[in-house]
Amino acid sequence: MNRTNPQRPRRTVTILKVVSAVLSLAFWIASCLLWYHYAVTRPSQPDAAVGRIYAERQIEQAFYLTTTERSIWYLLTGAGVSCFLLGVGFHIFGKRLDREMSKKTNIMTEQGSNP
Repeated sequence: MNRTNPQRPRRTVTILKVVSAVLSLAFWIASCLLWYHYAVTRPSQPDAAVGRIYAERQIEQAFYLTTTERSIWYLLTGAGVSCFLLGVGFHIFGKRLDREMSKKTNIMTEQGSNP
């Protein structure tokens, strides 16, 4: 008879939620730190010769990035948002899984008490 642990899917979803939350936070912090680094170290005037043509606005000033710098920053931000949304999806899936497992447990308990 092949019986699996009924807690295993719940544990897997919990692990996936935690991993996606940690990755989301890590990407978000990295994105913020990179933005701050760019704001402090990049020029406030465009330089087409180097390729610094993409303006990113700060509160009172702008700094200019190259295509590569901008892409890296956007990828970090996008990865953070994606991991966050994935974590929300795992949370919703976990709630559904809990409901389904409690329904099955209730049915099995009722069947066991009424032969």
